[in-house]
Amino acid sequence: MPKRSHSSELLPMRGDVTMHVLKRWPASRGHVATAAGVAMIALVGACSRGPSGATGRPAASRLLSAVDSLALVATARVRGEEVNSLDPTMLETRAESSRVVPGLVYYRSMYGPSGSAHMESVVVLAQRDTQLVILLTAEEFAALSGHWMPDRPETASALCGELTEVLGHASTAVLPPLVFEAADDWRKMGFGSPGPPWRARVGAPNVNRSGPEQWIVQLWVAEPGRIAKYECKLRAGSSPSLKVIDSILGAGFAPDKP
Repeated sequence: MPKRSHSSELLPMRGDVTMHVLKRWPASRGHVATAAGVAMIALVGACSRGPSGATGRPAASRLLSAVDSLALVATARVRGEEVNSLDPTMLETRAESSRVVPGLVYYRSMYGPSGSAHMESVVVLAQRDTQLVILLTAEEFAALSGHWMPDRPETASALCGELTEVLGHASTAVLPPLVFEAADDWRKMGFGSPGPPWRARVGAPNVNRSGPEQWIVQLWVAEPGRIAKYECKLRAGSSPSLKVIDSILGAGFAPDKP
């Protein structure tokens, strides 16, 4: 299957206040901090030198941003390693603003050797105002966003698309998931006309308003090893609900790990 490149903007190093949310952090829930608090844990040099000054990998001499510092902490927990054993120069962080929630920014941090997908680790962070959250669940997203609710079908569809990207099964994959926003979005995966055999089955999101402040959105998402159909439910005052209701195996991107 064809692969696609990252399209989000490379996040510059910052010394000002920044925040995060990380995804898929095992055995960690409900972690909330302020940007100022995260700035206090900025790491200087991930490797310590012995008496001779030698080290097994290049020591980092730069002051890391709060974003990268938290990403390293998250990566260490995911990999089951010590933070001091990680090399900050192997971390790449990219930022993308939410298309609908005001002030919300997502960060994807990838750690590992370039070109070795089975050795890379990906964590997802998020930021809003001065709050930092480890984004593992829909409940944590609701708290971070202030239970933000869409007011029209387009924003409901966009919000659910973002949720599949940051909370779905492929949220920590090396290749980010691709949300189908139109019936012919399979072309974005590199298929030319007439396209793959499943093209007629996959289509644009289906959005229904089930109440004054309730939305049900069904949408297709290309993930490593499959294309999945998600059902996303949004209700005022409640956390979003996200589940897979259908899938086409072998139709997505190549799996990250052999």
